[in-house]
Amino acid sequence: RSIWNCRLVPHKSLWQQRRGFKRMEKVRKSLPSLGVLEVSPNELLLDATLPCGQSFRWKKQPDNSWFGVLGRHFVALEQHGNENKIYFASTNPSPQDMHEKLHDYFQLKVVLQDCYRQWSQVHSDDANKKFESINAAFGEAAERLPGIRLLRQDPHECFFSFICSQNNNIKRISQMIDKLTLAHGDHVFTVEDEKYHAFPTLEQMAKLSEDELRDLGFGYRAKYIVKAVEQVQERGGEKWLHSLRTEPRAQVQEKLTEIMGVGRKVADCVALFSLDQLDLVPVDTHVWQIAQRYMKSLSKAAKSTNVTPIIYNEIGDFFRSRFGPLAGWAHTVLFAAELHDFKKVMSGEESLTDAKKLAHDAAKIEEKFVDAKLAEAVKSEKIEKKPAKTKKVASKKRKRQDSDDEFDADADESESKSKIKKEADAELSDESGAFMSAAD
Repeated sequence: RSIWNCRLVPHKSLWQQRRGFKRMEKVRKSLPSLGVLEVSPNELLLDATLPCGQSFRWKKQPDNSWFGVLGRHFVALEQHGNENKIYFASTNPSPQDMHEKLHDYFQLKVVLQDCYRQWSQVHSDDANKKFESINAAFGEAAERLPGIRLLRQDPHECFFSFICSQNNNIKRISQMIDKLTLAHGDHVFTVEDEKYHAFPTLEQMAKLSEDELRDLGFGYRAKYIVKAVEQVQERGGEKWLHSLRTEPRAQVQEKLTEIMGVGRKVADCVALFSLDQLDLVPVDTHVWQIAQRYMKSLSKAAKSTNVTPIIYNEIGDFFRSRFGPLAGWAHTVLFAAELHDFKKVMSGEESLTDAKKLAHDAAKIEEKFVDAKLAEAVKSEKIEKKPAKTKKVASKKRKRQDSDDEFDADADESESKSKIKKEADAELSDESGAFMSAAD
């Protein structure tokens, strides 16, 4: 428990620290497992890694923490600015086991800063001139989006999640997965009336009909999922998917694309994000645009047509020849730089590690919290708000009296806000102090 003594850090406002502390304290009381990942933001930045389209189960909270489900366990993650720690709380009864799972999930054995440095290095010799432009592009992406790690996900969940990704966007895929897990997955935890469920097992998914999936909003993908469940079961179920981690790249691609609804891009996403094929480069619209910008070998005709199998392979080979055995990881960084959610970050308008922005967000959290407390007080009749004047009043005396009443009402409301804020501060301070003592 003493790990939480490290939670209050200088660059955040005291109010945001207290709000985040109080929320996580509620979660902590209900969870048996607490721990810390010793990792710097340059090695793992949650705000860059979790929303970049690899996984669709993580939700960012108002206090900047992340809630999600990893396997059969709920997990809460928090990262504060430049602090070299990520705090986690989980339903997993073993903190050590959860620590190992997170270490594996984020592939922390890979030293990311060394990779970033190598991938963004501009070579001056003739043999590497064809990579100069993409090296420069990666250097810019690395500067704006540090700490993007490749997730090593559960093959079963990753497989069916990316079947849903066809002709889709990250937000909608996340909504579809949410509906599926809430309707058919096992409940693992509830936070403030928000329920978190594990991804349905293959046995649970085998009970789903195409109509049920269509009702959940899966559209034409429903028939692919139903058929894919049958075909995976015929091949040995979830164990078969896990066994593909030991297969060569070509065989993994071949076996996955035999499943209905799985094309080359979906197969490569599954292989890259869950089957240890770290040199695979899934080619979608974003990657196709990247290739058109930086691959001089693409002919003018190729630039104006769809991605053929030959061009698809050519793009993958280009990335592998430049970025080596971790080409898929480097591709993920460049892919993230193309996403709309990171547009302001890439343009320099925002920063994922900007202390000023964090302080501004903290001020907004504070304002919303005080307003909510005021609304709660008004609703419970602790504060009487005078009704607004809607009718015209002819008498100047009446107008003057109304003006005085409105001024008094504003003054009362302002005084009430101030009083409520002081009471909230005192309450949070007492709770934080009490918890610190307990932790000590």
